[in-house]
Amino acid sequence: MPAVQIVLSVLTLIAAGTSAFLVWRANTRATAQREQQARREEWWRRFQYATELALDLDNPHRSNVGVQLVRAMITSSLAGRDELLAADTVLDEVLALGDTGSNEAEDHDGDHHSTEGD
Repeated sequence: MPAVQIVLSVLTLIAAGTSAFLVWRANTRATAQREQQARREEWWRRFQYATELALDLDNPHRSNVGVQLVRAMITSSLAGRDELLAADTVLDEVLALGDTGSNEAEDHDGDHHSTEGD
């Protein structure tokens, strides 16, 4: 009987240790997912602010700052496919609505106007 009790005690210890490890691992992953989601939500809030600045065509300086912020934000690993599409749409809209004073926008508009005149 003592051998059976020892085996059962060892099995119980192994089961408890395994259970504790699995709970720790699940909690660690859940925490990582929550932190990643919080970072993505903060990225989105900043993107919304940058978009508001970029689309402020009454103030070219603010618009240019917004465009630069959007451009910087798209390099983030937090920006997924949908966020990149949204950023592309914002930048296209800014270019369509007016020049933000950036070199790239000037080059784009300059090329566009030169082809119309040809």
